[in-house]
Amino acid sequence: MNRLSSVQRQAMDYSRRLGQRVRVIRSVAGLTRKELADRSHVSERYLASLELGHANPSLEILFRLATALDMPIERLICVHATNQVRVCPVVSGEHRLHAAAG
Repeated sequence: MNRLSSVQRQAMDYSRRLGQRVRVIRSVAGLTRKELADRSHVSERYLASLELGHANPSLEILFRLATALDMPIERLICVHATNQVRVCPVVSGEHRLHAAAG
């Protein structure tokens, strides 16, 4: 019997929540799946798979989606364990430098 490791379970859960997040953000932006697929240069079928949590998108795909949704990638991929879609703060490089120096 195959058992999933803790890391595999976490990755599957994150993929599911990321897909939900993409779907909600797309809907709030007033875009159809086809429109977002066209803007991000991915197939509509792949986007559907991602939204259902079945795809494991590369960084390139995530950057394409974030660009098409006019948001930083950090905001796109920020998924909370509570399964709620929230606006995630984006820390600027300046704030990171101050945090590291302080």
